[in-house]
Amino acid sequence: MRPPCSSSSGRARTGRSTASTAFPTRRRARAWRSTARAAPCSRRARSGRVRAARSRESSASAMRPTTPPRTRTPHARSRQSRSARSTPMRPSASTSPAVCLRIARPPSTMQRTRSGSCISRNGHTRRRGAGACSASRKENGIMSQGTTTSRARASRREFLKAGALLGAAAAAGSAPGCHAAGSDVIRIGLIGCGKRGTDAALNAMNAGPDIRITALAELFQDRMDECIAELKACKPEQYAVKDEQRFIGFDAYAQLLATDIDAVLIAPSSHFHPVMLKAAVAAGKHVFCEKPHGIDAPGVALSMQAAEEARARKLSLVSGLCWRYDEGVRETMRRVRDGAIGEIVAIHETYVSSPYVVREREAGWNEMEYQLRNWYHFNWLSGDQTSQQLVHSLDKASWALGDVPPRRAWGLGGRQVCTQPKYGDQYDHHAVVFEYESGARVFGFCRDMPDCYNETSDFIIGTKGTCDLLANRIQGETNWRYEGPKPSMYDMEHKALFDSIRSGKPVNNGEYMCLSTMLAVVAQMACYSGAAIEWGKAMASKRSFALPAYGFDGKPPVAPNADGTYPSAMPGPRERAAWGV
Repeated sequence: MRPPCSSSSGRARTGRSTASTAFPTRRRARAWRSTARAAPCSRRARSGRVRAARSRESSASAMRPTTPPRTRTPHARSRQSRSARSTPMRPSASTSPAVCLRIARPPSTMQRTRSGSCISRNGHTRRRGAGACSASRKENGIMSQGTTTSRARASRREFLKAGALLGAAAAAGSAPGCHAAGSDVIRIGLIGCGKRGTDAALNAMNAGPDIRITALAELFQDRMDECIAELKACKPEQYAVKDEQRFIGFDAYAQLLATDIDAVLIAPSSHFHPVMLKAAVAAGKHVFCEKPHGIDAPGVALSMQAAEEARARKLSLVSGLCWRYDEGVRETMRRVRDGAIGEIVAIHETYVSSPYVVREREAGWNEMEYQLRNWYHFNWLSGDQTSQQLVHSLDKASWALGDVPPRRAWGLGGRQVCTQPKYGDQYDHHAVVFEYESGARVFGFCRDMPDCYNETSDFIIGTKGTCDLLANRIQGETNWRYEGPKPSMYDMEHKALFDSIRSGKPVNNGEYMCLSTMLAVVAQMACYSGAAIEWGKAMASKRSFALPAYGFDGKPPVAPNADGTYPSAMPGPRERAAWGV
């Protein structure tokens, strides 16, 4: 989840962690890495542009031969993109760099995508910066969510082809500072064409007129159609995706990474971020990756490996933890880190809101498809709201404390109000406490219940004053408030990425993005297990939400009860054993 709009860091004053396994400060980076391996256009204008785009598509469609109905015959094949009815296994640390999706079922047809009439939809208005459309996309699916299904699988041959494509892309490598075969154009691809992915593409194109989106990868056809309509409406001069560069299916990301793009935007459902991040870096691409960067300890370790590889190959890696790119927050945090409020004693983090992107079951969807489309509300796909919402708050707290890991965490949570089937198996409230070696504590609160008080806030309490971070205000011995410019943080994170590509000076957010992600994972561990968890033990957790095989005809890891509701975790020995804590 992207927070509503409203880095610098100094030396840590919080002391050194003595946890047996910890995220790195610069002095501990090598040791931890070794351990990790082991363990706006207006709405009216937008509507007009969308209508115009549809009109052009209709005219173009009239000139094309009619596409025959999709067949389920196993011998039918598409010419470009092939799809699987299965999802990837998360690879181990020893997996080949050419990470690719595992195909578990026999093939059927998946037609190459083509543009067609697009589904209009209403979004929540959010300012994204000059030149961006105002309709915000608040969800994405597995590669996104949608209302119709691309019923397709990929064969063993197609799977091997996807692996070969990734291998070829990795062998080609990347020349830092060069892009688009020496041209003045930076070519980008988008994996995940849901609302978040489409927004990310628009933010990326706001970073300069030299940026062109040239490839799309998506699971559901309807979501790609919607994405294409909005990109054409808002950025027609920068939209350059040919039919053969539109890939549908579970192997779509591999085909996209094998094209001549310079950078990739990764915005599928959270479950797949680590695998796709690792594959993108292996293919030699600069990366913008949405948060979280894993929903379990093995996934975070994989993302950390990808970040290290990106650094070694001089590739840029920018995280979707967007508050690190908010100008007011950055300047306020710089002053906090410089001692404006003295030594930090406690941080109060609050992210209480309403249930996020709830999707009702539709006729024709089986259980696996429903969960994939309503993925925000299933733990194995999202990591609960600690990873979707509270992660932003915990990231800011970690930033204030110098990005060192805590000593331990404990918490409480449960499901009280959101018990209907549409809310899946997640908790609707969490409270977590992180204890640091310095004596500082971080208190994090997250709630997703309808018709309740909502607030997103960060209060940092020091020995000489307090900081209201999102108000950009410091009070106490020093009284100060930021009055400078406040460009869109969503635009600024992409500006940082593309400025680094143009200059040949890579930026890498790997260390803090993985630490903050792991904080969110540990928050879920603590609330679900009811245990006080030492940091090193959390890092050593082997629990993975990856499954041995995935498919629309397969069984998801959680099944509904007889009344349609889903079982929820009960704190105690069973959950402690599941998490290995």
